Amino acid sequence: MTLFDRESLHQKIEQADNKATQAQTAVTASQAELDLLKLYVERLSMITEALWITLKERHGYSDEDLMKQIEEIDLRDGRLDGHASSSETPSCPQCKRMHVAKHRPMCLYCGAAMPVPDHPSFR
Repeated sequence: MTLFDRESLHQKIEQADNKATQAQTAVTASQAELDLLKLYVERLSMITEALWITLKERHGYSDEDLMKQIEEIDLRDGRLDGHASSSETPSCPQCKRMHVAKHRPMCLYCGAAMPVPDHPSFR
């Protein structure tokens, strides 16, 4: 093995170590974000339950009333699928990346114009 091969090998090892460190940092950040989201969901669950108990006790609503309202909200996008709106994420017609910010008229990655979704909230 020549000196140049060793230097090249050391550079590749260093690059791999850097990528591994970056990946571990990303994993740690993602875990922290996930933990925070879990906390938010738990808090929202408690708030929702408290609101529902209050509505039932003070205004006489029934569980059937709640289920009917949930179904109506679920059907706003035309599908009874347990989601308030379509979960389909459009892809950019130019760079093909998933366009996470559905309300933006341009791709966040390449700037291409995004098609307007056929949904009442976008009209």
